[in-house]
Amino acid sequence: MKVVFSRGQRAEKGLLGGNKGVTFTVSCRLQLSQAENGLVEKYWPADTMMGSSDDSIALGVRLGTRKPGVRLADLTQGCSAEGKSVGTMQEVESLIVTVCRSFSNYITAAAEYQGEQAVEL
Repeated sequence: MKVVFSRGQRAEKGLLGGNKGVTFTVSCRLQLSQAENGLVEKYWPADTMMGSSDDSIALGVRLGTRKPGVRLADLTQGCSAEGKSVGTMQEVESLIVTVCRSFSNYITAAAEYQGEQAVEL
């Protein structure tokens, strides 16, 4: 599993052509291996909310989704955000990585959830 980021920036011009600053953009897409994709199709519908509720809501707000939070489909199909500061874009990227790492842990747990385990107390 990996997250691919594409970054960009564009100059903003005023009505009379004056400089109004820069808008920074970031797009991302979650890429899954064939095995991971099989597990996702088996266990998680595309509208599954990703990450902890706080991370997911914050990310959904940053990505401008219509609902608070970010869905699995948002990340696998690609999503984007824009902002006026590099710091904001770094926060978005950090939230995406946090949410995807959490999801990676769930995929690993689902794949290994079988058999017996003895817990010594």
